[in-house]
Amino acid sequence: ELVGIMEEPNFKATYPTMEGEVLKRMPVGYPSDFKYGEILRHKDFCVVSNKPDSFFYSSDWIDKAIADFKLLYPFNRFLNYTVDEFLGRV
Repeated sequence: ELVGIMEEPNFKATYPTMEGEVLKRMPVGYPSDFKYGEILRHKDFCVVSNKPDSFFYSSDWIDKAIADFKLLYPFNRFLNYTVDEFLGRV
C-alpha cells in the first residue's frame, strides 16, 4: 500500500524521494536484494517538496499548497494507521 501511494505519478512528481537516515544494511530477516529494500532501510519516513521563492509570489500559491497537502494525506494516513496498529490503538 505504501509503495502504491509513493509511486502514484502526481505524488512522485511532488515528493520525488524519501529523505532522512538510512540503515547501512537491510533489517534482520530480509534478503539484501529485497524488492522494497530502499523503503525498509529508512529509519524515518519523510518526504519533502522543495519550492522556489517564486512559488510564494504566485497569486494562487495557497491553492497549489493545498493540492500538495492533499497528495500527502494518503501517505500520512497510512503511516498513522500503521503506528496505531503496532501500538494496539486500532
